[in-house]
Amino acid sequence: MTPVPDCAERLLSAGFASSHWQRLSTWAEAMSDELLSAEQAALARPELHRLLALPWSTRKLLRELPSNDNSPRVIRFDFHWTTEGWQISEANTDVPGGYAEGSDFPRLIGEYFSHCDLPGDPATAWCNAIAHVCESSRNIALLCAPGFMEDFQVVSFLAARLRDMRFQTAIASPTNLVWQDHQAYLPAAFGDEPLGCIVRFVQTEWLAKMCRSTQREFFQSRTPIANGMASAISESKRFPLLCRQMRLAMPVFRALLPATVDARKIPKSSTDWIFKTAYCNTGDTVCSADLLPARQWAKTRRQIRFFPSEWIAQKRFKTVPIDSPLGPIKPCIGVYTVNGKAAGIYGRISPRQVIDYRAMDIAVLIDS
Repeated sequence: MTPVPDCAERLLSAGFASSHWQRLSTWAEAMSDELLSAEQAALARPELHRLLALPWSTRKLLRELPSNDNSPRVIRFDFHWTTEGWQISEANTDVPGGYAEGSDFPRLIGEYFSHCDLPGDPATAWCNAIAHVCESSRNIALLCAPGFMEDFQVVSFLAARLRDMRFQTAIASPTNLVWQDHQAYLPAAFGDEPLGCIVRFVQTEWLAKMCRSTQREFFQSRTPIANGMASAISESKRFPLLCRQMRLAMPVFRALLPATVDARKIPKSSTDWIFKTAYCNTGDTVCSADLLPARQWAKTRRQIRFFPSEWIAQKRFKTVPIDSPLGPIKPCIGVYTVNGKAAGIYGRISPRQVIDYRAMDIAVLIDS
Protein backbone atom coordinates (compact mmCIF):
# COMPACT_ATOMS: atom_id res chain seq x y z
CA MET A 1 0.00 0.00 0.00
CA THR A 2 1.29 3.49 -0.87
CA PRO A 3 2.53 5.41 2.20
CA VAL A 4 0.08 7.91 3.65
CA PRO A 5 2.21 11.05 3.00
CA ASP A 6 2.65 10.21 -0.69
CA CYS A 7 -1.05 9.59 -1.17
CA ALA A 8 -1.91 12.85 0.57
CA GLU A 9 0.49 14.77 -1.67
CA ARG A 10 -1.07 13.27 -4.77
CA LEU A 11 -4.55 14.18 -3.61
CA LEU A 12 -3.36 17.73 -2.94
CA SER A 13 -2.23 18.18 -6.53
CA ALA A 14 -4.62 19.01 -9.34
CA GLY A 15 -5.02 15.34 -10.22
CA PHE A 16 -5.72 12.08 -8.43
CA ALA A 17 -2.90 9.57 -9.02
CA SER A 18 -3.72 7.21 -11.89
CA SER A 19 -2.33 4.27 -9.90
CA HIS A 20 -4.86 4.92 -7.13
CA TRP A 21 -7.71 5.24 -9.64
CA GLN A 22 -6.73 1.95 -11.27
CA ARG A 23 -6.65 0.26 -7.86
CA LEU A 24 -9.98 1.69 -6.71
CA SER A 25 -11.76 0.94 -9.98
CA THR A 26 -10.50 -2.66 -9.89
CA TRP A 27 -11.71 -3.07 -6.32
CA ALA A 28 -15.07 -1.46 -7.12
CA GLU A 29 -15.66 -3.84 -10.03
CA ALA A 30 -14.73 -6.83 -7.87
CA MET A 31 -17.06 -5.68 -5.07
CA SER A 32 -19.85 -5.06 -7.56
CA ASP A 33 -19.61 -8.66 -8.75
CA GLU A 34 -19.55 -9.89 -5.14
CA LEU A 35 -22.57 -7.83 -4.09
CA LEU A 36 -24.71 -8.78 -7.09
CA SER A 37 -23.92 -12.47 -6.55
CA ALA A 38 -24.68 -12.12 -2.85
CA GLU A 39 -28.04 -10.51 -3.63
CA GLN A 40 -29.04 -13.45 -5.78
CA ALA A 41 -27.95 -15.89 -3.08
CA ALA A 42 -29.89 -13.90 -0.46
CA LEU A 43 -33.08 -14.00 -2.54
CA ALA A 44 -33.09 -17.74 -2.01
CA ARG A 45 -32.95 -17.28 1.77
CA PRO A 46 -36.08 -15.24 2.62
CA GLU A 47 -35.98 -16.41 6.24
CA LEU A 48 -32.89 -14.23 6.70
CA HIS A 49 -34.36 -11.03 5.23
CA ARG A 50 -35.50 -9.92 8.68
CA LEU A 51 -31.84 -9.17 9.38
CA LEU A 52 -31.97 -6.32 6.85
CA ALA A 53 -34.53 -4.18 8.75
CA LEU A 54 -36.75 -3.84 5.68
CA PRO A 55 -40.48 -3.25 6.17
CA TRP A 56 -42.44 -6.50 6.44
CA SER A 57 -44.39 -5.78 3.23
CA THR A 58 -41.13 -5.37 1.29
CA ARG A 59 -39.67 -8.58 2.70
CA LYS A 60 -42.80 -10.40 1.59
CA LEU A 61 -42.47 -9.06 -1.95
CA LEU A 62 -38.80 -10.01 -2.15
CA ARG A 63 -39.95 -13.62 -1.91
CA GLU A 64 -41.76 -13.15 -5.22
CA LEU A 65 -39.01 -11.28 -7.05
CA PRO A 66 -37.79 -13.12 -10.17
CA SER A 67 -34.25 -14.40 -9.76
CA ASN A 68 -33.38 -13.62 -13.41
CA ASP A 69 -33.84 -9.85 -13.14
CA ASN A 70 -31.69 -8.17 -15.80
CA SER A 71 -32.37 -4.57 -14.77
CA PRO A 72 -29.47 -2.12 -15.24
CA ARG A 73 -27.54 -1.52 -12.03
CA VAL A 74 -25.47 1.37 -10.75
CA ILE A 75 -23.54 1.17 -7.46
CA ARG A 76 -21.31 3.74 -5.76
CA PHE A 77 -18.60 2.69 -3.32
CA ASP A 78 -17.44 5.46 -0.98
CA PHE A 79 -13.67 5.14 -0.46
CA HIS A 80 -11.65 6.92 2.25
CA TRP A 81 -7.87 7.08 2.62
CA THR A 82 -7.28 6.11 6.24
CA THR A 83 -4.34 5.48 8.53
CA GLU A 84 -4.78 1.80 7.61
CA GLY A 85 -5.00 2.32 3.85
CA TRP A 86 -8.04 2.50 1.59
CA GLN A 87 -11.36 1.56 3.18
CA ILE A 88 -15.01 2.01 2.23
CA SER A 89 -17.65 3.40 4.55
CA GLU A 90 -20.52 1.84 2.59
CA ALA A 91 -21.86 0.73 -0.75
CA ASN A 92 -24.71 2.81 -2.18
CA THR A 93 -26.56 0.17 -4.16
CA ASP A 94 -30.21 1.30 -4.19
CA VAL A 95 -30.46 4.87 -5.53
CA PRO A 96 -27.00 6.50 -5.52
CA GLY A 97 -26.85 10.12 -6.68
CA GLY A 98 -24.13 12.60 -7.60
CA TYR A 99 -24.25 12.19 -11.39
CA ALA A 100 -23.89 15.86 -12.35
CA GLU A 101 -21.16 16.31 -9.73
CA GLY A 102 -19.33 13.25 -11.05
CA SER A 103 -19.77 14.02 -14.76
CA ASP A 104 -20.22 17.65 -15.85
CA PHE A 105 -18.43 19.23 -12.88
CA PRO A 106 -15.10 17.40 -13.50
CA ARG A 107 -15.39 18.17 -17.20
CA LEU A 108 -15.72 21.90 -16.51
CA ILE A 109 -12.83 21.93 -14.04
CA GLY A 110 -10.74 19.71 -16.31
CA GLU A 111 -10.58 22.48 -18.91
CA TYR A 112 -8.12 24.27 -16.60
CA PHE A 113 -5.85 21.23 -16.11
CA SER A 114 -4.64 20.00 -19.48
CA HIS A 115 -2.37 17.39 -17.89
CA CYS A 116 -5.31 15.62 -16.24
CA ASP A 117 -7.85 13.13 -17.55
CA LEU A 118 -11.43 12.47 -16.53
CA PRO A 119 -11.98 9.28 -14.51
CA GLY A 120 -15.13 8.61 -16.51
CA ASP A 121 -18.66 9.88 -17.01
CA PRO A 122 -21.09 8.07 -14.69
CA ALA A 123 -24.13 9.94 -16.04
CA THR A 124 -23.45 8.87 -19.63
CA ALA A 125 -22.66 5.30 -18.59
CA TRP A 126 -25.88 5.11 -16.56
CA CYS A 127 -28.02 6.62 -19.33
CA ASN A 128 -26.51 4.21 -21.87
CA ALA A 129 -27.41 1.30 -19.60
CA ILE A 130 -30.96 2.64 -19.25
CA ALA A 131 -31.26 3.13 -23.02
CA HIS A 132 -30.15 -0.45 -23.62
CA VAL A 133 -33.23 -1.90 -21.91
CA CYS A 134 -35.77 0.41 -23.61
CA GLU A 135 -36.82 -2.06 -26.29
CA SER A 136 -40.60 -1.65 -26.42
CA SER A 137 -40.86 2.13 -25.99
CA ARG A 138 -38.76 5.30 -25.88
CA ASN A 139 -40.87 6.74 -23.05
CA ILE A 140 -39.03 6.92 -19.73
CA ALA A 141 -40.43 7.92 -16.34
CA LEU A 142 -37.96 9.18 -13.74
CA LEU A 143 -39.38 8.82 -10.24
CA CYS A 144 -38.59 10.92 -7.17
CA ALA A 145 -40.39 11.68 -3.93
CA PRO A 146 -42.34 14.96 -3.89
CA GLY A 147 -40.78 17.74 -1.82
CA PHE A 148 -37.17 16.56 -2.04
CA MET A 149 -35.59 19.19 -4.29
CA GLU A 150 -32.14 17.59 -4.33
CA ASP A 151 -33.67 14.36 -5.62
CA PHE A 152 -35.63 16.35 -8.20
CA GLN A 153 -32.37 17.91 -9.40
CA VAL A 154 -30.80 14.46 -9.84
CA VAL A 155 -33.63 13.11 -12.01
CA SER A 156 -33.88 16.40 -13.94
CA PHE A 157 -30.23 16.08 -14.88
CA LEU A 158 -30.66 12.47 -16.01
CA ALA A 159 -33.85 13.35 -17.89
CA ALA A 160 -31.97 16.02 -19.86
CA ARG A 161 -29.23 13.52 -20.74
CA LEU A 162 -31.83 10.99 -21.92
CA ARG A 163 -33.63 13.61 -24.01
CA ASP A 164 -30.30 14.33 -25.71
CA MET A 165 -30.38 10.65 -26.66
CA ARG A 166 -33.84 11.21 -28.24
CA PHE A 167 -35.88 9.60 -25.49
CA GLN A 168 -39.16 11.04 -24.23
CA THR A 169 -38.87 11.68 -20.49
CA ALA A 170 -41.16 12.73 -17.68
CA ILE A 171 -40.50 13.26 -13.97
CA ALA A 172 -43.16 11.83 -11.69
CA SER A 173 -44.01 10.39 -8.29
CA PRO A 174 -44.42 6.62 -7.94
CA THR A 175 -48.10 7.23 -7.23
CA ASN A 176 -48.56 8.75 -10.73
CA LEU A 177 -47.92 5.42 -12.45
CA VAL A 178 -50.77 3.27 -13.75
CA TRP A 179 -50.28 -0.46 -14.09
CA GLN A 180 -51.94 -2.89 -16.48
CA ASP A 181 -50.89 -6.52 -16.46
CA HIS A 182 -47.68 -5.47 -14.63
CA GLN A 183 -46.81 -3.03 -17.43
CA ALA A 184 -46.26 0.58 -16.33
CA TYR A 185 -47.92 3.63 -17.91
CA LEU A 186 -47.76 7.36 -17.18
CA PRO A 187 -50.99 8.70 -18.72
CA ALA A 188 -50.34 12.33 -17.72
CA ALA A 189 -47.26 12.41 -19.95
CA PHE A 190 -47.58 9.64 -22.54
CA GLY A 191 -51.28 8.81 -22.73
CA ASP A 192 -51.92 5.13 -23.38
CA GLU A 193 -48.36 4.42 -24.56
CA PRO A 194 -46.39 2.09 -22.24
CA LEU A 195 -43.14 3.04 -20.58
CA GLY A 196 -39.88 1.68 -21.92
CA CYS A 197 -38.16 2.01 -18.54
CA ILE A 198 -38.65 3.36 -15.02
CA VAL A 199 -35.67 5.19 -13.52
CA ARG A 200 -36.20 4.89 -9.78
CA PHE A 201 -34.74 7.56 -7.51
CA VAL A 202 -37.00 6.63 -4.61
CA GLN A 203 -35.54 4.36 -1.95
CA THR A 204 -37.12 0.93 -1.75
CA GLU A 205 -38.09 1.36 1.90
CA TRP A 206 -39.85 4.62 1.00
CA LEU A 207 -42.08 2.85 -1.53
CA ALA A 208 -43.72 0.94 1.31
CA LYS A 209 -44.84 4.26 2.80
CA MET A 210 -45.59 6.24 -0.37
CA CYS A 211 -47.60 3.77 -2.44
CA ARG A 212 -48.40 0.72 -0.38
CA SER A 213 -51.30 -0.22 -2.67
CA THR A 214 -49.05 -0.44 -5.77
CA GLN A 215 -45.75 -1.42 -4.17
CA ARG A 216 -46.25 -4.99 -5.39
CA GLU A 217 -46.22 -3.78 -9.00
CA PHE A 218 -42.62 -2.60 -8.71
CA PHE A 219 -41.55 -6.09 -7.69
CA GLN A 220 -43.57 -7.81 -10.42
CA SER A 221 -43.01 -5.20 -13.12
CA ARG A 222 -42.62 -6.24 -16.73
CA THR A 223 -41.28 -2.74 -17.38
CA PRO A 224 -37.52 -2.57 -16.73
CA ILE A 225 -36.65 -0.69 -13.55
CA ALA A 226 -33.30 0.99 -12.96
CA ASN A 227 -32.14 0.12 -10.30
CA GLY A 228 -33.84 -3.24 -9.82
CA MET A 229 -35.72 -3.97 -6.62
CA ALA A 230 -33.18 -6.55 -5.42
CA SER A 231 -30.88 -3.63 -4.61
CA ALA A 232 -32.76 -3.14 -1.33
CA ILE A 233 -30.95 -6.22 -0.01
CA SER A 234 -27.39 -4.94 -0.36
CA GLU A 235 -28.36 -1.32 0.43
CA SER A 236 -29.05 -2.29 4.03
CA LYS A 237 -26.14 -1.45 6.32
CA ARG A 238 -27.01 -4.74 8.04
CA PHE A 239 -26.27 -6.63 4.82
CA PRO A 240 -22.85 -7.79 6.13
CA LEU A 241 -24.68 -9.56 8.97
CA LEU A 242 -26.75 -11.51 6.45
CA CYS A 243 -23.64 -12.36 4.40
CA ARG A 244 -21.90 -13.59 7.52
CA GLN A 245 -24.92 -15.73 8.40
CA MET A 246 -24.85 -17.24 4.90
CA ARG A 247 -21.05 -17.65 5.05
CA LEU A 248 -20.53 -15.89 1.73
CA ALA A 249 -16.86 -15.31 0.90
CA MET A 250 -16.86 -11.78 -0.64
CA PRO A 251 -13.11 -11.30 -0.03
CA VAL A 252 -12.71 -7.78 -1.45
CA PHE A 253 -15.84 -6.38 0.20
CA ARG A 254 -14.88 -7.90 3.56
CA ALA A 255 -11.32 -6.58 3.30
CA LEU A 256 -12.34 -2.98 2.55
CA LEU A 257 -15.44 -2.58 4.72
CA PRO A 258 -14.73 -2.02 8.44
CA ALA A 259 -16.02 -4.64 10.85
CA THR A 260 -19.82 -4.44 11.06
CA VAL A 261 -21.72 -6.06 13.93
CA ASP A 262 -25.07 -6.00 15.67
CA ALA A 263 -25.31 -2.78 17.69
CA ARG A 264 -26.16 -4.75 20.83
CA LYS A 265 -22.64 -6.21 20.91
CA ILE A 266 -20.92 -2.84 21.41
CA PRO A 267 -21.09 -0.69 24.58
CA LYS A 268 -22.92 2.52 23.68
CA SER A 269 -20.19 4.55 25.40
CA SER A 270 -17.50 3.20 23.05
CA THR A 271 -15.85 5.77 20.77
CA ASP A 272 -14.10 3.06 18.74
CA TRP A 273 -17.35 2.32 16.89
CA ILE A 274 -19.98 4.38 15.10
CA PHE A 275 -23.67 3.51 14.98
CA LYS A 276 -26.09 3.98 12.08
CA THR A 277 -29.48 2.76 10.97
CA ALA A 278 -29.85 0.06 8.35
CA TYR A 279 -31.13 2.49 5.73
CA CYS A 280 -29.11 5.56 6.65
CA ASN A 281 -29.12 8.21 3.89
CA THR A 282 -26.34 10.81 3.37
CA GLY A 283 -24.98 10.02 6.82
CA ASP A 284 -28.12 11.32 8.53
CA THR A 285 -28.05 8.77 11.35
CA VAL A 286 -24.30 8.17 11.73
CA CYS A 287 -23.47 8.83 15.37
CA SER A 288 -21.36 7.97 18.41
CA ALA A 289 -20.85 9.33 21.90
CA ASP A 290 -18.31 11.92 20.76
CA LEU A 291 -20.16 13.07 17.63
CA LEU A 292 -23.41 14.22 19.23
CA PRO A 293 -24.37 16.60 22.05
CA ALA A 294 -25.02 14.71 25.30
CA ARG A 295 -28.80 15.11 25.20
CA GLN A 296 -29.09 14.02 21.57
CA TRP A 297 -26.78 11.08 22.18
CA ALA A 298 -28.90 9.98 25.16
CA LYS A 299 -31.98 10.03 22.89
CA THR A 300 -30.15 8.01 20.23
CA ARG A 301 -29.00 5.47 22.79
CA ARG A 302 -32.61 4.89 23.76
CA GLN A 303 -33.52 4.31 20.12
CA ILE A 304 -30.71 1.78 19.76
CA ARG A 305 -31.79 0.04 22.96
CA PHE A 306 -35.49 -0.15 22.01
CA PHE A 307 -35.02 -0.87 18.28
CA PRO A 308 -31.67 -2.69 18.04
CA SER A 309 -32.65 -4.65 14.92
CA GLU A 310 -32.70 -1.37 12.96
CA TRP A 311 -29.11 -0.41 13.83
CA ILE A 312 -25.57 -1.61 13.24
CA ALA A 313 -22.21 -0.78 14.77
CA GLN A 314 -19.24 -0.25 12.47
CA LYS A 315 -15.60 -0.08 13.48
CA ARG A 316 -14.33 3.46 13.15
CA PHE A 317 -11.47 4.38 10.87
CA LYS A 318 -9.41 7.55 10.89
CA THR A 319 -9.38 9.40 7.60
CA VAL A 320 -6.06 11.07 6.78
CA PRO A 321 -6.69 14.85 6.51
CA ILE A 322 -5.33 16.98 3.69
CA ASP A 323 -4.23 20.57 4.12
CA SER A 324 -6.28 23.05 2.11
CA PRO A 325 -7.12 26.79 2.07
CA LEU A 326 -10.13 25.79 4.19
CA GLY A 327 -7.94 24.03 6.72
CA PRO A 328 -7.57 20.26 7.14
CA ILE A 329 -10.21 18.46 5.10
CA LYS A 330 -11.08 14.80 4.64
CA PRO A 331 -11.88 13.50 1.15
CA CYS A 332 -14.33 10.81 0.07
CA ILE A 333 -13.85 9.19 -3.34
CA GLY A 334 -17.14 7.68 -4.50
CA VAL A 335 -16.45 5.18 -7.31
CA TYR A 336 -19.37 4.22 -9.56
CA THR A 337 -19.88 0.95 -11.32
CA VAL A 338 -22.54 0.57 -14.02
CA ASN A 339 -23.43 -3.04 -14.77
CA GLY A 340 -20.22 -4.04 -13.00
CA LYS A 341 -17.83 -1.68 -14.83
CA ALA A 342 -16.14 1.32 -13.19
CA ALA A 343 -17.70 4.49 -14.59
CA GLY A 344 -16.37 7.53 -12.71
CA ILE A 345 -15.97 9.33 -9.40
CA TYR A 346 -18.13 11.52 -7.17
CA GLY A 347 -15.78 13.48 -4.90
CA ARG A 348 -16.62 15.19 -1.61
CA ILE A 349 -14.65 16.81 1.20
CA SER A 350 -15.51 17.71 4.76
CA PRO A 351 -13.68 19.10 7.80
CA ARG A 352 -15.59 16.51 9.82
CA GLN A 353 -14.93 12.79 10.08
CA VAL A 354 -18.40 11.90 8.78
CA ILE A 355 -19.16 12.64 5.12
CA ASP A 356 -22.81 13.70 5.26
CA TYR A 357 -25.19 16.21 3.68
CA ARG A 358 -22.91 19.05 4.81
CA ALA A 359 -19.96 17.82 2.74
CA MET A 360 -18.69 19.89 -0.19
CA ASP A 361 -18.61 18.53 -3.73
CA ILE A 362 -15.24 18.47 -5.50
CA ALA A 363 -14.11 17.58 -9.01
CA VAL A 364 -11.75 14.60 -9.12
CA LEU A 365 -9.38 14.39 -12.08
CA ILE A 366 -6.76 11.78 -12.93
CA ASP A 367 -3.15 12.98 -13.08
CA SER A 368 -1.77 11.61 -16.31
